[in-house]
Amino acid sequence: MNKEQGKPDKIEPVVFSVRDTGRKLSVSRSTVFALIRDRSLDSMLIRGKRVVFADSLVAFLNGQR
Repeated sequence: MNKEQGKPDKIEPVVFSVRDTGRKLSVSRSTVFALIRDRSLDSMLIRGKRVVFADSLVAFLNGQR
């Protein structure tokens, strides 16, 4: 909790949808799925929906993957 304002701290997302991942990378959904297949991005299924782990996306953007 932010003590100065009495508001809870912002919660950062742990996962992103394939669509949101594509928007962040400025690529198509197909390209995101190709990156997942190539193991450049870590993902999992949640209730039938493919999601990408935020830390995996950050590592990819930093050139660590």
